[in-house]
Amino acid sequence: MRRPMTVVLRTLIPAAWFHEPKWTPDDMSPKRRCIGFAIGEHFAIADTWPTWPEHSDNLVYAITMITGTPISTASQ
Repeated sequence: MRRPMTVVLRTLIPAAWFHEPKWTPDDMSPKRRCIGFAIGEHFAIADTWPTWPEHSDNLVYAITMITGTPISTASQ
């Protein structure tokens, strides 16, 4: 059985990495901004995940950037 994506994200990415108080959108690196945006989108639409494939693609891209390993969101 596959682990829920939220659990995977919590395992891969410490929450503090995204919520550092001194960061602003202007001084965040493009990589952090992209990953933070994708993660935020995921949590905003978590209840409708299967109906939003374009958001799924953003999240896959972000996780691939973090881990260096492509993942698949295809049903197993």
